[in-house]
Amino acid sequence: MNNEGQTQAQEYWNEKESLYGGRTEYRAFVRLLGSAPGGGSERAGLLFVIGGKVIFEDFERERGFWDILTSGKNRAPYQKTLLELKIEEIQSIVLVSQSQAKARISGRLPACRPVSGPEKIFSVIIHEVNMEGGTAWYFEILSTQGLKAFLEARKKDPPEETPPA
Repeated sequence: MNNEGQTQAQEYWNEKESLYGGRTEYRAFVRLLGSAPGGGSERAGLLFVIGGKVIFEDFERERGFWDILTSGKNRAPYQKTLLELKIEEIQSIVLVSQSQAKARISGRLPACRPVSGPEKIFSVIIHEVNMEGGTAWYFEILSTQGLKAFLEARKKDPPEETPPA
């Protein structure tokens, strides 16, 4: 990343830290599959933890090759997706298969079961974030440290409150 890109990224995170009142503790590029109940609308974006909140924010995608060929006629207007919840509202995070997550989101499956054994090797792993009230979000975390590992470590050793930079 060049200096301009680094400066823009730092400005982005400074703005988020000011908005949410804390420092960035975790961030990852993710793919949101959807929620249950609620439905699915796959979106790529950032998942981050600031000020005791888990936040997902997507970004308008750039026009792709297909959009250029079709003049973007079939493309729906972009609507920003911004999801947030307090860490305390998370009851559990379960690693499930993508096929189960999609079935749950579409209402064809009442609950997902954790992946195990060979399924971990042959499945796309999805983080099922279960919240109070029965709602669940489904994310594919596209980084080396998953949200589950981060939150488990954070619960064992909570950060000291520091004001944003």
